[in-house]
Amino acid sequence: MVDIPANIIEFKNDLEEKEMLINFNKQREKTYSQKYNEAKLLEEIESEKAEQRKLLGKKQDKCNHTQTFAEGCKTIDLKPNIGETKKVVAEKTGFGSKENSVM
Repeated sequence: MVDIPANIIEFKNDLEEKEMLINFNKQREKTYSQKYNEAKLLEEIESEKAEQRKLLGKKQDKCNHTQTFAEGCKTIDLKPNIGETKKVVAEKTGFGSKENSVM
C-alpha cells in the first residue's frame, strides 16, 4: 500500500466547511452553471453569517465594546466579512457587481 500525504482539517461548523470547499476549488475551471451554483451557495452562507453577526450585535453593548462582542472575558471579532451579502458574493464569484444584485 502506498502512503499518500493528506491534510485533515476540522471545521467549526457546516458553514465554514462549505465555504472552504468552495475556496479550495476556486482555481478549477467551471461551467457557468457550476459558478452559478457556487454563487447561490455562497449567498446562503453569507446570509447565515450576517444573521449570526446581527444576533451577536444585539448583545454587543454588554461590556461596552464597540467592535467586539464580549461574553464573560471572551471576545469575538465582529469585523470580518461585514457587508451586504450580495456584494460579498459578487466579490468572491465575479457574478454581478457591487451595485447590482448577484442573481
